Amino acid sequence: MDDLITSLRRIVGEAHVLSGDDDRTAYDHDWTHEFKGRSLAVVRPGSTAEVSQVLALANATNTTIIPQGGNTGLAGGCFAGTSESAIILNLGRMNKLRSVNAASRTAVAEAGVILDAINASLAEQELVFPMSFGAKGSCTVGGMLSTNAGGSNAVRYGTARANCLGLEVVTATGEVMNVLSELRKDNTGYDLRDLMIGAEGTLGVITAAVVKLAPLPPAYATAMVAMNDIGAALDLLNEAQDRSGNAVEAFEFMPDRYFTRFNKIFPDKPVPLSSPGPVNIMMEIAGRKGDTAEDVEASLLTLLESAMDRGDVTDAVVAQSDRQRKEIWAIREAAYEITFCDGPAKNHDVSLPLDQVGAFLVGAQRIADKHAPGAQIVEVAHLGDGNVHYPVLIDPASDAATALTADIDALVVSLGGSVSAEHGVGL
Repeated sequence: MDDLITSLRRIVGEAHVLSGDDDRTAYDHDWTHEFKGRSLAVVRPGSTAEVSQVLALANATNTTIIPQGGNTGLAGGCFAGTSESAIILNLGRMNKLRSVNAASRTAVAEAGVILDAINASLAEQELVFPMSFGAKGSCTVGGMLSTNAGGSNAVRYGTARANCLGLEVVTATGEVMNVLSELRKDNTGYDLRDLMIGAEGTLGVITAAVVKLAPLPPAYATAMVAMNDIGAALDLLNEAQDRSGNAVEAFEFMPDRYFTRFNKIFPDKPVPLSSPGPVNIMMEIAGRKGDTAEDVEASLLTLLESAMDRGDVTDAVVAQSDRQRKEIWAIREAAYEITFCDGPAKNHDVSLPLDQVGAFLVGAQRIADKHAPGAQIVEVAHLGDGNVHYPVLIDPASDAATALTADIDALVVSLGGSVSAEHGVGL
């Protein structure tokens, strides 16, 4: 084993291998506090060539490799076990934006580039890599693509898969597969890019990607809306899409109990709605070229006034400044803290046909009442694309949690859904 560590240090440099008594907590433990592993070593390569050499060495010595980006996953995909036998291959040092092609609206980014860093680099060119997550300040390109991450604006731009044109991947034997194509059409055979996206490192390690860029919208209109039922919310979504030309960037569902918990955890942070309803929607519409902030806001106000006249909307607040917009977004992006501030929860990341989300929420509540009576539930949903996060605050290792998940998964399948929407399969 000492020979293996020595060889790894020879490849990536002494400072970039953590082993033995070195503190590896930030790499071995995940965000949920559920998966706490103990790796043999953490290796941080700085180039594709170094990744290639590390994987070739691991293959020759039959050593398990766990690829890792920002370690922001919620499904245990970076769990190295507790036997100190697996190497975590962290791509954080590979953080270069190799090129930006404004004419074709593409960029080549290494796997360790952080989402916020990409968009900071693109701001002057009024372009954006259109993915949005609460973890945007720490999640990386490789991790997003490996899990086919979704996020709040997948309703408009799709998941990570829809925003990638090409990849550079190192296979388990150390071979470099270069399909860094900028082509938007290529019908010459199997799509190796799509095979690797969402594979969570099981088929190879993504080291770089060609990502699609979009024009930065000139303005946004953002609102928090209280409603009485999911059906009316979906009607509002469809009307918003029709009026805006499919420019809805976010359509996020939070129940009233989400706000109750938010107020408890963040008593000093403002909540725009005086009385949240059973269904609360954070919605954002982007302006098109030539639109002013006043144009987009006026369009959203007209939409909400119409919905209030029908009785579908009971209360609404439209952001009047960038500060208020950020305050509204902060409520939705606090979902992680709201879910895990009291310790681990049994989390469910499911996808439903849009018209079955309401049926799922009713059925899941019955299941939770059966297996975990009295447990807190802090569900949220990317309602625009049918993705529901349903965390139940119980011990995820308990028999009750196992039974709960089995019944929720069965419910999802019966409604034509998927048991993994955007977090990946993980463990």
